Amino acid sequence: MTSESSPTNESQREIDSGEGEFRKECYRCFRAASVCICDQVPSIANRTGVVVLQHHRELLHPIGTARIARLGLQHSSILVAHRHRKLAVEPFQKPGTALLYPHPQAKNLDELTCENYPEHLIVLDGTWAQASSMYRANAWLKELPHLVIRPQTESNYRIRRQPKEGCLSTIEALVQTLQTLEPETQGLPQLLKVFDRMVDQQLDFFGGE
Repeated sequence: MTSESSPTNESQREIDSGEGEFRKECYRCFRAASVCICDQVPSIANRTGVVVLQHHRELLHPIGTARIARLGLQHSSILVAHRHRKLAVEPFQKPGTALLYPHPQAKNLDELTCENYPEHLIVLDGTWAQASSMYRANAWLKELPHLVIRPQTESNYRIRRQPKEGCLSTIEALVQTLQTLEPETQGLPQLLKVFDRMVDQQLDFFGGE
């Protein structure tokens, strides 16, 4: 997906606030138009293809981070695991694909040589329980090489409680991984700036941490 210009009237919709009032919402980033992030996200020519396997409950979540990747990374796509399909999706079968998932047998990305870097990367998007459910429901994922990363910093995803130390949001994990796989690629840190701004806006809405 390629990031486009800031949303116009055609990329907004009005939704019921629940109190008989309507507010405009951007249907590209699924945030209120007043805090739309679309015009802040850079268009990044990532070399490594990114596929996000997303739990259906994350699809319209206003503070989900996978949409930052979808908007910013030119070579990216999202597969939604729907409940009515029992979370199963069609296998992504391109050669050179690896799964970013903390399996006991997963290889640490820092220990790989450039020759063994994946050409395509799959990441699971959802809570820890949702990610585990998608992993169990898609047997083809277990056949892929598994990779893990050592978080370089503590997660800034203060909106959600992390299940354990060292957990990262989807966009944080993707940016760190891509910075290792393709350090020459420009613009990746800007994705985190958009993410940080989104977190700050949400915390301000709720009156701080």
